[in-house]
Amino acid sequence: MLISFGGLEIKIEKNVVLAFLMLAVIFAVVIVIIGAISGDISQFTALEVIWVAMAAAAFHFVLQSVHLIGHAVAAWTTGYQMSRMWFLYAFAMTLYPRDEPTIPARLHIRRSLGGPIAFGIALIIVFLLWSNARDAYWTLRYFTSFMLFEAVFLFFFSSIVTDGLMFIVRKQWLPSEEA
Repeated sequence: MLISFGGLEIKIEKNVVLAFLMLAVIFAVVIVIIGAISGDISQFTALEVIWVAMAAAAFHFVLQSVHLIGHAVAAWTTGYQMSRMWFLYAFAMTLYPRDEPTIPARLHIRRSLGGPIAFGIALIIVFLLWSNARDAYWTLRYFTSFMLFEAVFLFFFSSIVTDGLMFIVRKQWLPSEEA
């Protein structure tokens, strides 16, 4: 599926549905295991477990989108815009025009930081939600716990490891020859 939004193409592969379902199953199993260990399992209904697991799986893709939107906004402010967001399985990628000229290092750094900054803001919001849901019904406690885990894990993996490694491998902090 290809969607166009403000000049930015968003490509979502069919295999995203499979990834969503796999994440939901994994989250449902984790809910049952944690519920059994904590003693919360007596409160669970099958429908609630499915709802929380599917909401947590959907939140995975929301966080991926937040990260990519952060990159897109930052790229737009530099004048070197992103051309496409691509969702493949449980992953998301940013794509830039093939004919993009070499850009100055400081602009590339600014463009690269958009994803981690957006993720950081989302992480703070999720932490505040989680910290205020401790006394809530189990579904909200578990969902916000999944949100926090997902936000911390994806922030580290997507923003630090993936973005950081790509930045180091491509040596994008070095001044370009045309700058």
